[in-house]
Amino acid sequence: MRFLDRALGALRFHRRAYLGELFGILVFTCTSLFLLTCQNNITVMRQGFLSRLDQFDHSAVTQAASLIRTVKHTYATLAQSYQWGWWGLLVALAGISFALTLWAGRQRQGETTAYLLVGKSPWDIAAQYLLESLIVYAAGFTLVWLSVTLIGTSLGSQLSQFTNTAFTRTLTAALSGTTAAQDLEALMHAHLTSFSGPGLLAPGAGPQPQVPLNGGLRTLLAGALALLGGQGAALCLTLLLARRRLHP
Repeated sequence: MRFLDRALGALRFHRRAYLGELFGILVFTCTSLFLLTCQNNITVMRQGFLSRLDQFDHSAVTQAASLIRTVKHTYATLAQSYQWGWWGLLVALAGISFALTLWAGRQRQGETTAYLLVGKSPWDIAAQYLLESLIVYAAGFTLVWLSVTLIGTSLGSQLSQFTNTAFTRTLTAALSGTTAAQDLEALMHAHLTSFSGPGLLAPGAGPQPQVPLNGGLRTLLAGALALLGGQGAALCLTLLLARRRLHP
């Protein structure tokens, strides 16, 4: 219990610094949920596109091969960009955590030295500091998750429209108007008249009635690991230097 009491006491004492960390966690969580949700939307749209292609005969698909390749490439490009963006976000979180922990180590140098003088092991001190950050991380994630869940329907429509707009813009830049029109006409003449061009290429776009959030568990676990990794590395360095100062 004393271990937990020390962590909670440190949170109160260093509340200004931890309020800044809380803000960073809010930004990270929102960005991660956004990227993972958009990636999922792109995956669902791509699956819908491939399912609708199965309803065309082989000759129509062959005639529109250029368009189909471009559409598939566009889906793959967007999905990859969201995935790389998410990995970059984790790397940024780990890097910023490392830098801020080094800075905090200097601010808490006296506190760390006092713990060492009374016989606390470096592992015990590091575990306390990491627990403090995990408490803040859990609070920030919970706050974001509850907030976006309450506005899930409205947010779902906006994210769906955003994903559809990103797909349309990317595809338009990759296609020549004449080629696209000819390929679409070839598909539409294949005895399938219930789909418009946009409905065929980007199925499932539009407002979503359900809560659209995806990647909540991935955000929680991956973010915690990135945070602990960055801070853990910095704490190892900080505590090593603190012990050398005491026992040169």
